Amino acid sequence: MGSLDDNNVYVYDENDTISPLPAFMNLGQASVSAAIGEIRDHSLIMPVANAAERDAYEAQMRSEGRAPTPASPLYVDRADTGAVEKNNGSGWKRFVDNTLEQYQLVNNDPLWFFNNIALKKNGWVTVRVRSSRRDAAWNGSRARFWASMPARFRPPGHHIQFPVFVHVRNDWFRSALFTIEPDGAGYLEGTLVGAGNWIYGTATWPTAGD
Repeated sequence: MGSLDDNNVYVYDENDTISPLPAFMNLGQASVSAAIGEIRDHSLIMPVANAAERDAYEAQMRSEGRAPTPASPLYVDRADTGAVEKNNGSGWKRFVDNTLEQYQLVNNDPLWFFNNIALKKNGWVTVRVRSSRRDAAWNGSRARFWASMPARFRPPGHHIQFPVFVHVRNDWFRSALFTIEPDGAGYLEGTLVGAGNWIYGTATWPTAGD
């Protein structure tokens, strides 16, 4: 009789009985199927576009009798968040990623100085607002500080509002409202910003789908 090789695939030898032929062929095919099943159960990271595709993949695996368990978890790599997630039967959990990703929030308006940045780490985004008025006071209803962000940095499906502070002089500050739209664009809402006044603020949110 033949034997299993290092990959658990059956290798025939001259002592294997050829008749009946289906039984003879199935020796090899069954071992290949078992080896592929082992790979699928323990090492496949399925690329998916988003949470909907992730959940559809789980449903498919359950329908095939391969429900996630601690011994045979499911793994996905999500394109929308850039995260790898694991499901051992108790729901999807994100792998911790200590990589710090930075995105400079650019605006070339010559009347403002902008030094705004978005930081992403472990599924959370923090936006830091650091800007000043170069020349002539601004007293409008809304000023766009930056355009839309990449999808992986955006708020999870809704706008975010938070306070910022206008440094007028010495220890005198004026509070104002700042809005980040669902596409990630940032706006200073109506207030007075004099020439040379600095604006400071921070906001944090989980990335979409987390």
